[in-house]
Parts: sequence; C-alpha cells; structure tokens
Amino acid sequence: MKFSLIVPVYNVEDYLDRCIQSILHSTFKDFELIIVDDGSTDHSGEMADQYNDARIKVIHKENGGLSSARNEGMKYASGEYVWFIDSDDYIDEDALEILSEEIVDEPDIVRFCYRSITSNQITRCSSTIKNDLYTKDNLNSLIHQSVYLSNEELFTAWIHIYKRTLICDIPFLHEKDVFCEDIVFNNMVYPTAKKIRVINDFLYNYVKRENSLSSKTKSILKEMVNAYTCTKDYYIAHHLLDDYKEALVHSFLDVAIIGNGQSDSGAIEREYLIYQGNEPSHQHIKEVISSEAFKALLNDASCDTKNEFIKQFYHLLEEEDEMGIYHFLGQLQLYYESRKEG
Repeated sequence: MKFSLIVPVYNVEDYLDRCIQSILHSTFKDFELIIVDDGSTDHSGEMADQYNDARIKVIHKENGGLSSARNEGMKYASGEYVWFIDSDDYIDEDALEILSEEIVDEPDIVRFCYRSITSNQITRCSSTIKNDLYTKDNLNSLIHQSVYLSNEELFTAWIHIYKRTLICDIPFLHEKDVFCEDIVFNNMVYPTAKKIRVINDFLYNYVKRENSLSSKTKSILKEMVNAYTCTKDYYIAHHLLDDYKEALVHSFLDVAIIGNGQSDSGAIEREYLIYQGNEPSHQHIKEVISSEAFKALLNDASCDTKNEFIKQFYHLLEEEDEMGIYHFLGQLQLYYESRKEG
C-alpha cells in the first residue's frame, strides 16, 4: 500500500462528498482512505458510512478535535506514506500519481504547492523555496526558508506527505495545549527527516470558509508561547536543539508571535486588534510577555535587538500609548526586513 489518506470529519455534510469523491477519482489507485468521524452532530458520520469502496475505512469516535482525529487515523494507517486531508478541502485527480513518481528514491517527506479557494477567487499559492531534495546537509536551510519566505500556511500538514514510519511516534498535540498544532508537528518532524523533497506542483485545494475554525480571529498569543515551549522540550529530549535552535526561535518569535512582515499578523498584533486596544487586551499581552515562558523564548533569541524590540512594545503597553502602539505595529515590516538582511 503506497498511501494512507486520513480525513478527519466534523460537521461538514455540505463539503464532505466533494472531498471524498476527489480522492476516489484519483488516477493512482494504490491507496487507502481513512475517514475519522470526530463525533459529528450533523449527517457527516452517516454519509461516511454510505461509501461503498473497499479502500475506505470509517472510524467513529467521540469529539476530541482535529489532532485527536488525526492521531486516531494513524492507528489504522498501513500505507508507506500518509497524507492528512481536511474534509472541506479536495485534491487534484492526478495528485497521487504525481506523488508516486516523487517517492521513487524514498524521501521522508514530500512538500508541494496548493490553491487557496474562496467564494470568488482561486489563488495559486506557490513557494519561493527552491525545488530540490534536501538532506541533513542543507535541512536547516530549508527550515529557514520556510520561516522567512512562505505564507501563513508555511508548515501546515496538508501540503506534505510523510513516510509513515517517520511520524508514527510523533503525535499531533491537542489543540487545548497548543495553537497551530501543524506548526508544532512539522517543527518536530522536519529535523528528524533525512531527506525532504520540495516540488512546485499544485496538488491540494484549500477551501477558506468564513465560519471555519481557521478563519476565525481568536486570541492566540499565550497558545503560541506554549507551542514554542512544547517544541523546545521535544528538541531537548531528542538532542535536536543545538542544530535547530536558531530556526526554532525564528519560527515562533519572528513569524508566529511578532509576524513575518508580509501578509501575516503575529500573535501580538492580532491580540491587540481583537480587543481594539482596550484594557483587557493590554493586561493579557503584558501578562503573557511577562511570563517565564516568554522570557525563556527571548533568552533563546540570538540577537539582542529582539529583546529591545519586545521591550519597546512592553513599555508602550504599560504607558497605554495608543498612537505609539499603532506606530509600533506599522513598523513590523521594517523590523522583519532588517532581520532578513541580518
């Protein structure tokens, strides 16, 4: 069995059939499809049971969230490679055919491009990362490129296929413990890989729904700091920190927490904009960036300017300087550009 496709399902009755049919109509046939019904309260679970195809396994479980459903699916996977597909998205019919040709030399991970689909627009989301086979010699370079040059989906699980033996002992962390579990997962998986292939084929269609979890604005600052702590602990336990500490810090501090200066807001900026600068927002941000976990992240940063950068923002929050905060947020792109040049 070449591929195990794992599709977590929760209340997507309007989108599920499109996803499943896109997989069943694949030109490459050597795969299994594992549908994990995560306690749906609509007709999604019943719909999953109605597909009459020997390649499909349907698992029903109590609701536990996306990470829980993916981890459950892994228990039943037997393919050489695993692909996690969201149930409201869909794949190209030749996607598996193309991927089967890219795994001849058995890379641990294959990373590819995708289309972003909205109600009125289709955007081809390509990567500026060089198409290549990355090995231990240049893997750190790949992680740095991913952090600095990619967009907000830079480390999402669905633009990768993973060798099953690589990830069988690396579970997705629960969403209650960390935010952006895909970023944590891939920060754990990438350093353990020996070969990662990057290709420029557009194989996945990411559907942005207005009411989906990923499209909702929410407070994530504390969760991002927790995610960094969890990932760092994993690196320490697996003796990876010395080689990948710098990339890890850039991933969480520069991009996830501060923002990458391109189209993406960091957690600090999002936190402020959610509450429009009112007192709860000030207090929450001050609480998080004063925490021991955040201080540890700053201490891990290799450049002192990062400390000065956060210190400046912290001072503005203490003074409740509204104009100063808006000016500060407007400087994020300049800061990011200076970090790239440095």
